Amino acid sequence: MSVAPISTALRPTQAGPVVPAGFNIGVFYPGLTEPTSMTWGPDGNLYVSQQGGEVIELTLGSDGFPMGSSLLAKVPPTLLGLVFAGPDLYASYTGSVARLTLQNGKVSTTRVVLNGLPSGRHQNDEIVYGKDGFLYLGIGSTGDRTNGNDPRSATIVRFRPDGSGFETFAKGLRNPYGLAFDKDVDLFATDNGPDDPPGPDELNYIVQGGDYGFPNYFGTSPPGSGTIGPVASLQLHSSSDGFTFYYGDQFPAEYVGNAFVAQWGANDGDPNIGKRIVRVPVTRTDHGFVGQEIVFATGFDHPLDVIDDHRGGLLVTDHGAGIIYRISYPAQIQPTSTPSGTLSTTSSNFPVSTTLETFILLIVLVAFGIVVVFATRRAGKKM
Repeated sequence: MSVAPISTALRPTQAGPVVPAGFNIGVFYPGLTEPTSMTWGPDGNLYVSQQGGEVIELTLGSDGFPMGSSLLAKVPPTLLGLVFAGPDLYASYTGSVARLTLQNGKVSTTRVVLNGLPSGRHQNDEIVYGKDGFLYLGIGSTGDRTNGNDPRSATIVRFRPDGSGFETFAKGLRNPYGLAFDKDVDLFATDNGPDDPPGPDELNYIVQGGDYGFPNYFGTSPPGSGTIGPVASLQLHSSSDGFTFYYGDQFPAEYVGNAFVAQWGANDGDPNIGKRIVRVPVTRTDHGFVGQEIVFATGFDHPLDVIDDHRGGLLVTDHGAGIIYRISYPAQIQPTSTPSGTLSTTSSNFPVSTTLETFILLIVLVAFGIVVVFATRRAGKKM
């Protein structure tokens, strides 16, 4: 499948990312080190994982922006996923999943609930919590086109919060990095295609017991193969990773229900591959779902995760820049006290700013004053 060209409606921001006309993008929080994923806590705070194993807690103010941050915990690298299941925070890092029990805003105990998971070229990735009470986890293949001798490799598994009930939920997924449920609790996953010979990245609808083709098929599966093809084929080598479905009330109607996917970029550094957010409008059919990749925002360093911002917008972690960006429509209130180093980037096609409106108003008032003075003088001469 060919990739949709960048819309001519896109306009460059003052620096960095590019968003569609009418949208706004700004720095939500800077100064992070290789952020990998985000999750909202039951306390309303935002929790961010860093590749090195750090779990950062961002405390938000009444304006919805961070007032400060703190190091909540440190687990082994490579930390790629965070999710809350009830009051407990679960962290997915190389070969393991740990449960962090919080009391009074601090970690009281840490317990490894899964260990010895296969890792090699890839490892266990993001983790989500389902309404069925199970945690779902993607585990990547140990090689480019092989899963070694471990049947847990290249699968999505699920288990209960205490680690029991472990089972393979779906297989044939080379590197199912991102997982997300839609509003109907259907599970979807991104999958990174192989390098040699290359195959496209994918967005997949995940069903229990499904086989998604790895290591034999990528993109459309041939009839009779017994495997499930993707909802949408995504850009080759783009490393399509964390994603979310948008159900906010701020974006235009055409964006509601779309999957917004972070594409990290090519391993060889090709600037024309990835480094962007794409959206996939997903439509249910008699045979599952269909969708098509549409470029949404570009100009990131290496975006890795996307979640809703609880205010009708989206948050994007830029793994390369160490920044969390907020995308909104229309403009949202900027922070009353911005963190040190925060930069603001706004679409040049965005509605007139408050500062410009104030300047125009001053010009109008001055002009009105001149007219009044002139009229008074003329009236004085007639008296």
